[in-house]
Amino acid sequence: RLGLSVVSWSAVSAGTVVQAAQILQMRTALQDAYAAAGMPGPSYGTSPAIGVTIVAADIAALRTALQAIE
Repeated sequence: RLGLSVVSWSAVSAGTVVQAAQILQMRTALQDAYAAAGMPGPSYGTSPAIGVTIVAADIAALRTALQAIE
């Protein structure tokens, strides 16, 4: 969709530790999708970094950004 290539992710199941790098990769992919759609990119209220534990707000913000572009 929107001329973008498919982005693949590792499977994550219950009990899997999600890394900040994975959140940042998802944010980058969403930014690319927003740009391809001619929309301003989403803003996020958190700043996950390597070595920092992600929080529920990181996932919620990704979900909100994804729903806004669907």
